[in-house]
Amino acid sequence: MRGLSCVLAGYARLWGWPLVAVTIACHGGADGVAADASSSAGDETSSSSSTSDGEAPGTQTGDTEDEPVPPPGDGRFGGGSRLAPVVESSSEGELRLLHWYDRELSIECEFARDGDGTMRCLPLRTEGLVAGFDGESCTRAILWVGACGAAPSLVRMTAPGAADCDEGPRQLTFRVGAPTVAPLELWSAPAGMGHCMFVDGGHAGGDYRELERVDDEMFVAAQWYDEPDGSGIAERVFAAEDGSWERFGLVDPSSGFMCSPFATIAGHDHWSVECSNWLPSPGWVYAASDCSDPLLSIADDGTCRLPELVPLGAGAWAHLGARVDDVPSYEGDPETCWPREADDWDVLDLYRPGADAPAPDPLRLTHEFVGEGRLQRVAWRSEGGALHEVTRGSQWYDSALERACESLPVEGGLRVCAVESDRLEPTEVWGDAACEDIELHAHFGGSVPNSIVLLQDTGCGLVAVEARAVLGLWDGRRYRRDREGACVPDLEDGFTPEYVRVGNTVPIFNLPQLTRYTLLP
Repeated sequence: MRGLSCVLAGYARLWGWPLVAVTIACHGGADGVAADASSSAGDETSSSSSTSDGEAPGTQTGDTEDEPVPPPGDGRFGGGSRLAPVVESSSEGELRLLHWYDRELSIECEFARDGDGTMRCLPLRTEGLVAGFDGESCTRAILWVGACGAAPSLVRMTAPGAADCDEGPRQLTFRVGAPTVAPLELWSAPAGMGHCMFVDGGHAGGDYRELERVDDEMFVAAQWYDEPDGSGIAERVFAAEDGSWERFGLVDPSSGFMCSPFATIAGHDHWSVECSNWLPSPGWVYAASDCSDPLLSIADDGTCRLPELVPLGAGAWAHLGARVDDVPSYEGDPETCWPREADDWDVLDLYRPGADAPAPDPLRLTHEFVGEGRLQRVAWRSEGGALHEVTRGSQWYDSALERACESLPVEGGLRVCAVESDRLEPTEVWGDAACEDIELHAHFGGSVPNSIVLLQDTGCGLVAVEARAVLGLWDGRRYRRDREGACVPDLEDGFTPEYVRVGNTVPIFNLPQLTRYTLLP
């Protein structure tokens, strides 16, 4: 699903996959930037922070030879001479940054690490496209374009053998070429997997295009630096060479690592996140077949920064010890071990735990809400009292319903912000023994919303089609139909969510409406 543009008198639909440019008249943008043009905006994706290996926390990084980028102005983001912010706006004018638009290349982009690990604004990932390889050697790049997609000018993929570091995996970028025949097999290197792996025997429908590797230097490079707030938390700022900038996320200055990803705040009156000064989830393997001599396995392709401390379990911690090379390793548990399988794309390095260390003190933050209208933005306050608005983990908060809400497309070209959604499928669970009158929907904790938005799969993505009133939590008996169609009691099997009773259909446009557009200087 692609983005929308904003017009003061209404909304213009930018439906479909190709990049579309539309001249509009819109309200002023963030930080005094006026908006007078729009491009299509893809669904929101998570950007990756970027660092260069070996740099100390708080220093500027990057491979440009220019003078250090000066600190940006106040606010969450600002456009430059080449990059323009693509934003989502509430009807009250509150803005949320989604990603960027490169006016020179006419592409939407986001900050990610290139093939060498330098942070650049690389092509945005979009639905309906799979960039991969035509075989297990993972040497000839190829693009699958789904029936709902259109081939863009440039695409990117995770580099085979790239570790998913704290700052994200390295990316390879390609120019899209001529149509080509479908491969017998399609392989790719999914983010976080490291190795190149089989995807399938070729996608049904759509077509395939040749890909040609491009020079990463054609994309806008950026540096990062950390701005401490004086109370133990710092903000990571991306400053691009064209003058654009983004306050991306929060950092523990003692280690330079980003805070844990922000989870939903829905249904929590008081919720906190923690900054970590270690990389999450280092894996344990063993140097002996009898499950002795434990070693830490940490993803590293030569561009990752290593943790200073590692958890040993049961609240114990240690410094990271020496790297171990050329030893057989075994995986399993302390009772049973087997040889660890490694392939050509293995990016796990092995380390011994070092000297014992005291457990680190987590840096906690609480959420607050910024804005005057019904839809507000989520911000974070540190224990020292400083308020942080950053783009990573940014989301909308419906102050009328006191719940976080999700931006969803609606047929006709609009978007709404819904506090809860579910697939539009036949109701499986009922509150009456005839499975006819009392419809129930699963509810996974938090305060009960007053409506639930139902989503329909159009074959080209999910679209919100209707909203149903929620009448409250259901604490009575539940029923469902068996394979023969008989209505039988719903037996609890393991984890069972709460259920709410749904009632009449309510107008979906009663929900807060959102638009997407590009801010230009």
